[in-house]
Amino acid sequence: FAAFVTAAVILWTWADGRARRRELASLEAAGIRRRSARARDGE
Repeated sequence: FAAFVTAAVILWTWADGRARRRELASLEAAGIRRRSARARDGE
């Protein structure tokens, strides 16, 4: 049972990370930038 729960959490985290990257890409394509990227670039 513990192995199933561990695998489920890993898969959920992986899938959620992919979804967030897709969301960020669509926002950046629309011209919306992240504040952390601006601070890193020195703006």
